[in-house]
Formats: sequence, structure tokens, C-alpha cells
Amino acid sequence: MGRHEIEYGAKRPLVFEDYDIRNHWRKALYIKIDDYIRGNVRADTLVGYDLAQRCRRIEKVAIEICKSYAPTRNYGIKKAEIRTAIDHIFKLMEAEYHVQSHGDNATIEASALGEAGK
Repeated sequence: MGRHEIEYGAKRPLVFEDYDIRNHWRKALYIKIDDYIRGNVRADTLVGYDLAQRCRRIEKVAIEICKSYAPTRNYGIKKAEIRTAIDHIFKLMEAEYHVQSHGDNATIEASALGEAGK
């Protein structure tokens, strides 16, 4: 995927870069991000977001993560990579929500959701 931008109506587009989780420190930070998001973001609200709402929420969480963990200073991880990790976790939460609320019929929906993010 590499680097990409999403225009969503704000002054500047959101920039995303691949988050490589193969490093121990990156994996540890990803787990912290996942824990933070699951403790502060409800999956049922994510499902109803349009692109602009989703991007605003990604940026808000990215700012909170960067203030809490200083990933660039402490791990050398850029904010654009943090956004990618957040978006990935959001997609996982949405898929889990669909499976929980729709049962077996959600397998196809969750698969389609995952494909849409590629």
C-alpha cells in the first residue's frame, strides 16, 4: 500500500503510511493503541461513520496516542503510520461488530469490509 492521502474536507488531507509490526517495539505500541481504542471507541458508532467522520475520528485518536506515547520520539514511528494502525483496528472492530450482531451472515460482510480497506 505504501503512502497515500485521503481528502475528507479538512484543510489538509490525512496521510497514511504502512505500519510495519515486525519490530518488537512497534508490536508493543500497536497493542497499546489497540487497548486504548477498544477502551475509548465504540464499534457500533464506527459502523455508522461516513468518510469525513471516520477521518476526523482517526485524527483525533492519533493525536491522543501521540500525546500519550510520543511514538516518533520514543520509537521512531511517524504519525502517518499511527493513523494506519488506528484505521486497521477500526476495521477489525467493525468486522467483529458485524459478526456479533449478524451471526453467520456477517462472514461475507466482514470479508467484504476487509477487502474494501486494501
